[in-house]
Amino acid sequence: MGQTSAAQRQEIDVADLQEMYKKFVIECPSGSLHLHEFKQFFGIAASGEAAKYAESMFRAFDKNGDNTIDFLEYVAALNLVLRGKLEHKLKWSFKIYDKDGSGCVDKTELLEILKAIYNLKKSSKQDIDCELLTPDEVCDRIFQLVDENGDGLVSTMWRWYSGDESGPAHQGQDSQDRITNQSMADVAEQLAQTEQLVVHLKELIREKDNALHTKDQEFKSEKESFEAKISKLKLQHKAKVTSLNSQLEEMKKQLTPSESREMGSEVKKAEELVAQRLRGEEMDALLAEKDKKLSEKEAYIVELHMASVTDNTSRALHATSQDLSQVQLSQQSSTTPQDLELIVKNLTKKVEESEEKCSFLEEQNKSLLDQINTEKKQFDDKENMYKQNIQTFKDIILEKDSHFAEQIRIHEQELFKLASKSDASADLEQLLKVLKQKLHEKEEVLLGRTQVVDVLQKEVDARDNQIKVRN
Repeated sequence: MGQTSAAQRQEIDVADLQEMYKKFVIECPSGSLHLHEFKQFFGIAASGEAAKYAESMFRAFDKNGDNTIDFLEYVAALNLVLRGKLEHKLKWSFKIYDKDGSGCVDKTELLEILKAIYNLKKSSKQDIDCELLTPDEVCDRIFQLVDENGDGLVSTMWRWYSGDESGPAHQGQDSQDRITNQSMADVAEQLAQTEQLVVHLKELIREKDNALHTKDQEFKSEKESFEAKISKLKLQHKAKVTSLNSQLEEMKKQLTPSESREMGSEVKKAEELVAQRLRGEEMDALLAEKDKKLSEKEAYIVELHMASVTDNTSRALHATSQDLSQVQLSQQSSTTPQDLELIVKNLTKKVEESEEKCSFLEEQNKSLLDQINTEKKQFDDKENMYKQNIQTFKDIILEKDSHFAEQIRIHEQELFKLASKSDASADLEQLLKVLKQKLHEKEEVLLGRTQVVDVLQKEVDARDNQIKVRN
């Protein structure tokens, strides 16, 4: 068995397995290949004879019967088609004919597949006029050659095709021994293939771990640089805000009360704009942090998926190897064929249980991936909304900045006018003082003249009185 395992390791290397996994993920992002995807892959319509034949092929590839083909079944199918032995291909073909999975092929199942093949040949415009047998005749001929006990069921087609044409006379103990030996060979070969696949998956997981470690280091370095940039930007914005506040305080001191009130409203608007700008930058930082967390989640899910697949495969491998050793010991102790058949059934049951566990874990993984995709979509929507809000805030900030610059220019012009008015008022005050002084001097002159006029009036009155007295 060791030589067989070594030979199989030479057939499939890690690079081929990685390439298969990449192609499988590209074709099936959900991690499973469904029936409709299988038909689309071969260009087959949803109904018709080709669709029935494709459904039979799909059931043959689907080992655990969960109506999906996972990566392990995909690799097993490719290995069977490209590198499989004739015996394995024959067993797989037998599964195609056995539609109900009963382990036997009846005439109805065989006739249905034969008719589908004939119809496919007709649809491909091949020449079938020279055919000698109809599908019914071919079916009867096959059952005449293969149906040894005449029960209308074929359960040993693979032995007949491989050259064992013994009739009913050779059935019995020898037939049971051959079946048991071939079943043991199948189990050993399946174990070797599983070992090979586990080795390749472990190597793939190591590479993924190294890549994740490298990405983690890159994320840490980017985070440190990003935090340094954020702190630097915060310090710069704080310095800008401080300088703006100092300038505004100086302008407040220089302005009148009404202008100071207007300036205070402008200052509040400017502070709101600065606060909005800071909030926008914080939202950018938060979005970057969420992007990083989302990428880490996706990497962690992929790692869990690979670890779960490897763990389940290694468990199944360990259980199968133990069962195989028990079977070999039982063979050495000359057990009966009935016991061997019972052991083979137990082995098959355990393999099916392990496959069911694998399918259950894969369904859980699929649900987690769907949940992650939903969260990612919601996060993308929120991110787009935040980006739109940030762009709106940026536009508002630019508009407010331009308005604020215009207001500053207007206030500077008003300050210049006030300064020029203050200079003119000083000149007017000086002129007013000179005029007041001149007016005062003129008033004094007028007052002196008035006194002279009063004296002269008194003298005139006195003379008038004297004249009256004389008369």
